[in-house]
Amino acid sequence: MFRLLHLVVVIVCAMGGVAQGGALDEICDDGELATLQPRYERGWRDNYDNALSLVFTDTERSRFANVRFRLERRVPDSEPFGFMAGGDQVIASVASLKFLEDVAVAYTWLDMTGRSTQSLAD
Repeated sequence: MFRLLHLVVVIVCAMGGVAQGGALDEICDDGELATLQPRYERGWRDNYDNALSLVFTDTERSRFANVRFRLERRVPDSEPFGFMAGGDQVIASVASLKFLEDVAVAYTWLDMTGRSTQSLAD
């Protein structure tokens, strides 16, 4: 798991300049994003309610009681890392979540089949 997290951090850092240009805003098809959006929304809410909030202290639970998750299909000029938060709202891009899911699947497949994961970093 640590290796996967490390990979995601490397990709985020490496693509920081590219993602700001907006050229990757259309990396996923609208139809696919529309299909994935409800599943990702359920997953985020379920993880928050049944995993994250359970380890919060009473103070943290109170502080985050009104948090809202909003999943947009895309966050313009931020893809494939369209994530932001402010106040009581967390915004995530379905396209960005799909990108990270694809990276995780690619990494897992390469690792499990004995191939080098260096191609993802490259």
